[in-house]
Amino acid sequence: RRISQMDFSQRCAIHTNDELEELSGSINLMADKLQAYIEQLQLNQELLEKDLAREAKTNQLRKEFITNVSHDFKTPLTLIRAYTESLAEQTLPEEEQQAYCQIILKETERMTALVTRLLQLSKLESGVITLEESIFPLDEMMRDILHNNQILIKEKQLHIRLLPQEDCFAYGDYNRIEQVLVNLIENAIKYTPPGGTITLDIQPAEPGLYHISITNTSPPIPNEQLEDIFISFYKRDQSRKSDHNSFGLGLAIVKAVLDLHHQPCGALNTPEGLQFWFELPSVTDI
Repeated sequence: RRISQMDFSQRCAIHTNDELEELSGSINLMADKLQAYIEQLQLNQELLEKDLAREAKTNQLRKEFITNVSHDFKTPLTLIRAYTESLAEQTLPEEEQQAYCQIILKETERMTALVTRLLQLSKLESGVITLEESIFPLDEMMRDILHNNQILIKEKQLHIRLLPQEDCFAYGDYNRIEQVLVNLIENAIKYTPPGGTITLDIQPAEPGLYHISITNTSPPIPNEQLEDIFISFYKRDQSRKSDHNSFGLGLAIVKAVLDLHHQPCGALNTPEGLQFWFELPSVTDI
């Protein structure tokens, strides 16, 4: 009767050395299997609910992203049209014509950058890109990227802490991993307040693996946002919609590249600030 009501708290305990004991054993076995089956159903139900919630959130982010991208396209197109119409009148002084041409060129470059990143993300997530893996010095790559961003670093008077030792050789697609580090380092430079600190480190995670981290001075991000920060179409800070240099694609590209390498990545709050990390195979016998 209890089993019929899905109550598996008790078992038959009959020890008569006859068919009744056999029957009780079969009932207990049936109860165990039913309980395991129901527990698995409950677990599957929970996972399904989580997947549905995640899909709903992704769809909402996708809609928001399309709205943002549409706005990002509409603004430069409006400017390009307005300045082109003014130039077509051919009544402007030459200096003003040159200024208008520069504005048109700048807005065109902005649109090109957006389209390029959208295409990159689409190719990465579709899996049509083939990795060209090789051995390369990861620490040297970090230094080169920092050197290329020296102007921005000096403008904001940022403090850079580069902790990795020399000759940290990793294995992966050089160009794609460079893209990952460029996105993470430029993101850190952009969101670190003036006078803040950015710390870059490479540490052995386990034999044959490097743990790479970029930590920048930053207020903590709520945990629910940390879980979503690498999702495609996610925009870290909705108040930054007017920031034309941020399309909410950089971290999605980072995750897509590392997924192709079958390596993890993540973000966490630390006492020093916000940290982004990922892992790569290490090579010690060079």
